[in-house]
Amino acid sequence: MQKWARENYEYISDAGIVNWGVDKIASYATDPNPWGTLATRAWGPLNFIVILAILNSALANANGGVNAAARVLYAMGRIGTLPTTLAHTNRFRVPDVAIIVTMVVAVIATVIPGLLYGTTSAFAFVGTIITIPIILVYIATCISVPFYYWREQRAEFSILRHIVLPIIPVLVLLAVIYSQVVPLLIPPYPAAPISYAVPIVAAWFIIGVIIVAILSARVPEALAKSSKVYAETEEL
Repeated sequence: MQKWARENYEYISDAGIVNWGVDKIASYATDPNPWGTLATRAWGPLNFIVILAILNSALANANGGVNAAARVLYAMGRIGTLPTTLAHTNRFRVPDVAIIVTMVVAVIATVIPGLLYGTTSAFAFVGTIITIPIILVYIATCISVPFYYWREQRAEFSILRHIVLPIIPVLVLLAVIYSQVVPLLIPPYPAAPISYAVPIVAAWFIIGVIIVAILSARVPEALAKSSKVYAETEEL
């Protein structure tokens, strides 16, 4: 399923680039609704069909995001790294509190920036805040590979697979971080709200470190169970 989705995404992206015009692709980023423009060019009065398909895709992605986030909140509440209320389930065994919290945070994080700065700027703002930590997580994951295999899977340890290969994505992702973050820190600064993205991510990171330090000092057993955040069993 993932392979099918990836291949179709690539086909759609290629078709979009060709339809837009390779020699005019620079104007793609400045169009507030590029896929709407493409739909009008290709379908004319029937462009609403493409718009409905885009909305359907957006809703599916949003649903997947809510499920993933709620599942993590539920699991963290279950092991005690977050309030245990988040581990509550209703009679259908659905983590209702975690879902509600996820939805409330999502609505606040999207609607307020959208009302203040417009949909395009708000999308770029929220996307930047989300993307930077994700890249950092990927970098941390790659760095952890040799340590994990050296400590836990020594018999399978390979210099090529577990040291050399993980270094490649680390370097690539560091280049991405440099190209995306450094321009936000050098005058002339980008207009609000993009200029707030890096300080928010930095504050988010610092708060997370503080919370981990507090948990480590007060309830170390909760952190010890963190490896079971994605476990399916109810027994911890």
